[in-house]
Amino acid sequence: MKISHIANVPLMEITHAREGSLSYHRMLEGRPGDPGNFVLTVSKLSPEYNAPRHKHNFDQFRVRLTGEYDYSADGVMSEGGLGYFPEGTPYGPASDKTGTGGYGLLCQFGGSSGHGFMSHSELSAQVVELKKFGEIKKGVFTAFDAEGKKYNQDSYEAAWEHWAGRRIEYAKPRFAKPVFMEPSNFDWVASRNESGVEHKRMGTFTERNTRIGTLRIKPGATAAFEERSIYFVMSGSGQCNGESCIKYSAIWVDQGESGSITATDTLEIIHLGLPDLSDFAQKPHLQESVAAPKMAPVMA
Repeated sequence: MKISHIANVPLMEITHAREGSLSYHRMLEGRPGDPGNFVLTVSKLSPEYNAPRHKHNFDQFRVRLTGEYDYSADGVMSEGGLGYFPEGTPYGPASDKTGTGGYGLLCQFGGSSGHGFMSHSELSAQVVELKKFGEIKKGVFTAFDAEGKKYNQDSYEAAWEHWAGRRIEYAKPRFAKPVFMEPSNFDWVASRNESGVEHKRMGTFTERNTRIGTLRIKPGATAAFEERSIYFVMSGSGQCNGESCIKYSAIWVDQGESGSITATDTLEIIHLGLPDLSDFAQKPHLQESVAAPKMAPVMA
C-alpha cells in the first residue's frame, strides 16, 4: 500500500503533447511496462490549454476539483463532477472556456483490452525526441519525410509510436461517448457490513470491473479497502496504516493487498477501482504483430 499527501508532492510543469501549459502533482504511479500501469495526478491546466478531438489506447477517470472544463459535444464537467473516458472512445475537443484554468484529479490507466499505459515520464521524453523531427502545435505533430511529403498526426499517437516502435492500435470502443456523473444527484447508501460507512456507487464499467464511486465515513468508523483501488480524500481526516490522511491525500492498494481507514472527522473519499489485468502478464502483447509506425521514415 502506498500513501501520498499533496503537501509533500511538488507542483511541476511537464513537457506534454498538447497546446498550452500543464502542471501537476504526481500523486501515485504504477509499474512501467505492466498492462495495469497507471498514474494519478492533481493537474493544473492553463486557460490556453486545449486538445483536439482524439482518443486513447488507455482508460481515464477525471474529477473536477475546481472550475469546469468543456468537452464540446460530449458535455461540460462542472466542479465536483466525475467522468469515465474509455479507451478507444473519441472525445473533445477539450478547452477551458471559463478561462479559470482550475484543478482536476486525473487517473490514467491500462484499460480492459490490455494495451497498457505509457508513463508521463516516458511521454515527456518522446515529445522531446519528436521535436527533433518536426513541430507540435495544437495537439498535432507535423513533419516531412525525405521526399518532402508532409505528415500530420495526433501528437500523443506519434509519441506513443516512437516510444513503442510500432503502430498504435485502439480497442473497439465499448462506449459511444465518455460517461459524465454528477455525484450530488446520487443518494448515500449505508454499508451492510460496516457501521458508520456509506457509499455512492456511481458506475461499474467493462468486463474487468472498472469502477468509480465515493464513500463517507463517520468519526470513529472504519472502512476496509478493496484491492487494485485508489482512494482520494476530498474532505475530513482519518488514520490509515499509521499515517494521518487529510484533504487531497491519496492511497493505492495493489493486487493482493488489504488495508482500512478510520475517520477522525467525517471523511468523504473518491474510490477508483482499476481493472484486474493480471492475466495479460502471461499473454503476448496485443500489439506485437502490428506494423512499424507510420512516422518511421521521419524518425530514421
